[in-house]
Amino acid sequence: MTPEVEAFVGGTVTPLVDLLRFPMYNVLSDIERIKLAITLLKAVLKFHSTPWWPAWWGLKDALIFHRTDADFSMSLRTLHLNAEIEHRDLATVNAGSRPPPSTASIGRGDYLTQEAVQHAMENHGIRNLTLYGVGVALLEIGLWVRIPWEDHVQVRRKTARLSFLGRQYRTATKRLIDCDFGLAIEDINDPRLQQAIFQSSVAELESLLSKIQIDDDS
Repeated sequence: MTPEVEAFVGGTVTPLVDLLRFPMYNVLSDIERIKLAITLLKAVLKFHSTPWWPAWWGLKDALIFHRTDADFSMSLRTLHLNAEIEHRDLATVNAGSRPPPSTASIGRGDYLTQEAVQHAMENHGIRNLTLYGVGVALLEIGLWVRIPWEDHVQVRRKTARLSFLGRQYRTATKRLIDCDFGLAIEDINDPRLQQAIFQSSVAELESLLSKIQIDDDS
């Protein structure tokens, strides 16, 4: 991490999305980016059914705390989710009420209305909103650039061209965005889909991480 980035995040709680403003390798190595992607994917499997992981989740809702005297890879262990439990209940999407923005997204244009969410699902082939969101997050981490969540054309085009972290990373990301795990199941609460996600996307990323770590040590 460069001094510029240290000055920005040191001693503060920072949304991951804010780190995208800096050059990629000034913030994270390839190994750290893959570790981050694995952490987020495991987190969605654990928290998807709770208000901690709202359906419109994005990198703005993932926060880290970085101490200036610590290695940044250690800071990734402080990753936590930002949500307003009393308001941002997942049921609000189905109830038709407008959920409020997270504190991390206020005034930054990151917040999507319930209408925008519903429109995206109904008109742009988003089979599972939760998996699509985490897939977009992995795409942003892979390209290290902000990508409009609702711009499904750009999301899918950039996913098809994603190459920085290799084929396995692109495949894992695409599966999440398309909710395509070889099953006719779209409900993330179904244990069969959860197992498929773990055995495909999580396993692929962990295999990729092992390969890069071996190459890095050789």
